[in-house]
Amino acid sequence: PRSTPLYSSAASDVYKRQDIKWTVQPQTIVNEIDVTQPELQLSIDGPEVMTYGDTEIVVVRVSNTGNGDAEDVVLKISPGIERGQSIGVLPVGASKVVELELTAEQPGSMPIQAAVSVSGVEHDKKSLDIQIKRPELAVTVDGPAKKFAGNPVTYRIEIANTGDTTAKDIVVSAVLPPEAKYKDGNDQLQTGHRNLSWKIGSVAPASTRAFEFSCVLMLSLIHI
Repeated sequence: PRSTPLYSSAASDVYKRQDIKWTVQPQTIVNEIDVTQPELQLSIDGPEVMTYGDTEIVVVRVSNTGNGDAEDVVLKISPGIERGQSIGVLPVGASKVVELELTAEQPGSMPIQAAVSVSGVEHDKKSLDIQIKRPELAVTVDGPAKKFAGNPVTYRIEIANTGDTTAKDIVVSAVLPPEAKYKDGNDQLQTGHRNLSWKIGSVAPASTRAFEFSCVLMLSLIHI
């Protein structure tokens, strides 16, 4: 007779469990963190060109465009505030404006530089180059070197602008010697008019203006 193998129920369960696979996945946890920080921006508004001797206003603006207040804000501007100006706290969306009065004292380029920092850390910097132009006037006087006393003589004064910008509100002055008499536009001699002046307006770069005047000389010297 053929025998049949016997298996216990416990052993059968063991064999069945060998085919089972387990997968364990951890639960995902997401935390949202709001980060607030200041964001400072600079702007400089001023002329690009100035004339020598003129005074203009340069406006420097600091704005906080971030989502957090800025503390210990310091603004430096050169020339003007090289050591820095403390602004303190600059809230979100706020701005601080600093105005500088600058006089063009040297021809050429005048750079304006600004930098802003928060707690010692630089956030932004801007620069503006202003070109300083200057008129240069040259005066020449033409007339006879010698003339008989008592006879009228005519002198020609010429003003040339050799600079790079227009000279405005020009006044030319002449001092006659004591013995000279000025001859006006009506050919009348004027005594006591030694100090003469003429307003000739403006002279553009690389241009000249000229005019003449007459007088009766006892001396041949005129100071212009």
